[in-house]
Amino acid sequence: MKPDLQSYLNVLGYSSGLVEAKTSSSSKFTRYTLHKGEIKNFRNIMQKNRNTILFSKPYDIETLRFSVLTSEISGITVDDSNIKIFRKAMLNLINYNKKIVEISLKSSSFVISRAISWGYKWSFPLIFSSFAQEFNEIWPLVSKINYLIVHGASQVQAYKWVLNDPFKLFSNE
Repeated sequence: MKPDLQSYLNVLGYSSGLVEAKTSSSSKFTRYTLHKGEIKNFRNIMQKNRNTILFSKPYDIETLRFSVLTSEISGITVDDSNIKIFRKAMLNLINYNKKIVEISLKSSSFVISRAISWGYKWSFPLIFSSFAQEFNEIWPLVSKINYLIVHGASQVQAYKWVLNDPFKLFSNE
């Protein structure tokens, strides 16, 4: 994380953030999202930087199954482009393997509402991420909580998903 951004993140309610990086960064932890062609080469990525938290954004069932069963991959990213592959059997497998499911707040209301319903049916951690490319796209914590409540989450669950579940990323390390 850039040092000049840290003071702004503190104002928004964050103590730190994860940076999407293909190379090592100055922050303690970085995240890397594996896309379609990179799934099989993830071990090479892990050798470059041990402090990388791997996510997978699967587009088909085989890649989703591989991502769920591979212990080095911490979480699965869901948005409008891949919501259709998440069926009950796959969600049960995600729950059994205790994978983190990350939902993009840039997704449609359908995806957000579907993820909220998953949060009530299964016990895997949900993380709602802003996927900010620029500083003005970072969501304040209160805005995230209100957005989830508007989409059908209870206040208690919204607080849990926004304030508690992101810490489970670091307990996997």
